[in-house]
Amino acid sequence: MKYPRTTATILLLILCIALPINFAAAYTPASITLSPTSGLGTILISAEDFGNSWGTLVVKWNGASITFIIMSGEGSGWHTGKVQDEFVLLITVQTAVAGSYIVTVEKYCDTKTASATFIVPDMTGPAGPTGPTGEQGPAGADGADGEDGADGVDGVNGTVGPQGETGATGADGKSVMGPQGPQGEQGPQGIQGIQGEKGDKGDKGDMGEVGPTGLPGIQGIPGVIGPVGPQGMLGVAGEVPLWLLILLLLITVMSWAFGCYAFINRKKD
Repeated sequence: MKYPRTTATILLLILCIALPINFAAAYTPASITLSPTSGLGTILISAEDFGNSWGTLVVKWNGASITFIIMSGEGSGWHTGKVQDEFVLLITVQTAVAGSYIVTVEKYCDTKTASATFIVPDMTGPAGPTGPTGEQGPAGADGADGEDGADGVDGVNGTVGPQGETGATGADGKSVMGPQGPQGEQGPQGIQGIQGEKGDKGDKGDMGEVGPTGLPGIQGIPGVIGPVGPQGMLGVAGEVPLWLLILLLLITVMSWAFGCYAFINRKKD
């Protein structure tokens, strides 16, 4: 009955000793060493205590991810991009601007991170000697005229000077008129002036009032007398009937009318 208790006690002691050791090993902080720590070119990063599990790495330069090469690593899988506890990386300096930069290595799975500072030195050398003065270049084009300046303030009016002395009064003189000269020759006739432009045509005047009625025209010339008609038949002696007289009168009138018509048509031809 004493043996089981002794065995349990021994196992409990071993467990109490092993747990702190494993806990300390699991939480050992990762670290990196840069070689060199300043300069230009490439940098070797030696990493330690990044945990025993396989994990993918990320390298950052001042917080920005950069490319890197795994040079060596613990275990047989480092050449595939996954590393364990210890490994060596190769990176290049990302800038030539002088200053202090932070290099950070992160490993997933174990959530391990370590950083180190790298110094980029100022590579600017001393100023060289001043070179000889070059030949003067051609004159540049004239620049644009500047804007007129503001008018200046009017100056203060000067004081009025003293009045000068009055000059001496001259002697009274009379101008003598000379003899009248001979009359000059008549000058040539001047050139005729240019005729002025023709004026615009005036507006048409309003129609005048209707004039008074003209006098009656002269009476036309009487027409030509027609030829004498044929002589009528001799009447029968004795008493002539009334109807016969009327018939003879009609025949006479018709003959006279026919003669006039023929005469008029003849004149027209």
